[in-house]
Amino acid sequence: MNNPRYAGAYTYGRRQFRRTIDGKRTLRARDIDDWPACIPDAHPGYISWERHQENLKILKANGRGFEAARASIPREGPALLQGRAVCGQCGSHLRVRYAARRGRKEAWYICNRARIYRGEPMCQSIAGPPVDEAIGMLIAEQMTPAAVELALEVRKEIQARHEEADRLRCRAIERAQTEADLAQRRFMLVDPSNRLVADTLEGEWNEKLRTLANAREERERGREHDQFILDKAVHERLVAMTADFNELWKDPDTPSRERKRLLAHIIEDVTLLKLPAEGTTKLHVRFKGGKIQTLTTMNPKSSA
Repeated sequence: MNNPRYAGAYTYGRRQFRRTIDGKRTLRARDIDDWPACIPDAHPGYISWERHQENLKILKANGRGFEAARASIPREGPALLQGRAVCGQCGSHLRVRYAARRGRKEAWYICNRARIYRGEPMCQSIAGPPVDEAIGMLIAEQMTPAAVELALEVRKEIQARHEEADRLRCRAIERAQTEADLAQRRFMLVDPSNRLVADTLEGEWNEKLRTLANAREERERGREHDQFILDKAVHERLVAMTADFNELWKDPDTPSRERKRLLAHIIEDVTLLKLPAEGTTKLHVRFKGGKIQTLTTMNPKSSA
């Protein structure tokens, strides 16, 4: 449901009326950042505000809008990069078109927005089978126990850095505590009749207490952000998952939709750039963690 009231939020100005040049009124939906008023948890709701935001993202991804340039949810069809292929010339998401040839359904990744709307030449039309085969081989190579071991070693290094950062935050708390205790002793030893000095020392004491409170809050926020416990059971489970993943990926009975769902956990998107002069296509694969890898595939030759 799109209405924020179901999430217990009070909102005002989600839509805006405007007058066109001929005097007609038009209704335009505003972005959430442009709403004049948005107060989450203003009253009891059926769901939380965070869950409501997640539902809106899911609804937006599930749309089939012709103009939507975003990664769509996995659907039927053999195109492995459906919703994740990006045009290397204009940056739009490539569309998928299917053609029945030689008794089977073949996929094509095309970018034809400029042709449809402005009559310009089509950006790209790339055959899907070579691209999908290269991506499948890449996934099988990446999802190995050795890769998981390397990722766990990197995680241990990050954990060590988090512990060092926590020790530094503890030292900051100790310094703030020492300065607060010193300011307290100064305030307690001052002559009460000297109000000017007492007020100054009291202000310094309060400032040191605020610094101490901020240091403690900073440490708590840092610990919540950095906390990650990796025990032996999780380690063994991660290694076993790679074997399960490869077995499921290579199983011919696995539906195309399930393969796309598996792919969505590993790859963010793939930028395709066709080079007709060389007869190849460049694949710039961007993984979820930010790593980028480039592949090269041969374009299928025409029957002529």
